[in-house]
Amino acid sequence: MHRLILCEGYDDRSFLAGFFRHHCQCTEPAPDARPRSKYGKGVYVFSTADGSHEIHVLPCGSVSQLLTAFKNSMQEIASAVDSEVDFVTMFTDHDTLPEGREPAIADTSSPFIKPASIKDFLNGAKIKFREDPHGDIPQWHVEKADKSQCVVALLHIRTHDPAPRPGLPSKQTLERLVCHAIAKAHPDRPITVTDWLASRKDKPARTDRQESKEHSYSYLAGWYASDGCDYFFRHIWEQAQPREHLIQEMRDTGILQTLESLAK
Repeated sequence: MHRLILCEGYDDRSFLAGFFRHHCQCTEPAPDARPRSKYGKGVYVFSTADGSHEIHVLPCGSVSQLLTAFKNSMQEIASAVDSEVDFVTMFTDHDTLPEGREPAIADTSSPFIKPASIKDFLNGAKIKFREDPHGDIPQWHVEKADKSQCVVALLHIRTHDPAPRPGLPSKQTLERLVCHAIAKAHPDRPITVTDWLASRKDKPARTDRQESKEHSYSYLAGWYASDGCDYFFRHIWEQAQPREHLIQEMRDTGILQTLESLAK
């Protein structure tokens, strides 16, 4: 059986790869031995610790492509064309917005993908489902044509604390979560990042999405530059102190429990 995670980009994919490998003890083939996934290009595939399921992590590229991938996948799953999938997760954050659109207030903006839009799609596609709120995480049980079930979950990655903090992006994004964990583990680093970003001459005009990247890439360049972005978002799970803060924040928002259930 398969679990399918749809995320926006490669940084999300790397973060999830570190989570499944180092927190959930899932196994992953070597890069030169990765199997080709039927769900698309760029998919990372993991096996759960007990070997019962494969977890396919698909980076979609944009919110529009993520939604398209979700709708196409659900049509096939509900009709039992793809009967192997028993769990579909959308992994998004508050920079997941339609192309060219930015909220007026970054830290209070709501995510573009909302539970109502998922229910509207399922109803419009005449897919049978029942809603099953799981704490703060919206979940639905979809009935497939063969009468088996597929769980659908919508995850908005974020920190538990929405307040502005030195060295953190203002928007609730994956980058904010990662920067928060590093800042908690190493209290001197957010001050260094804040001072450096403020010291730049001819600072570029930037969108809120770019603000998230410039913060996370500052930590990367300052302390984790040896192996690039994939290493940075994976390696955070190998460090005891940042990992502890990641786990606590993800537990507080309910994301941890849902992602852990995928690995069982």
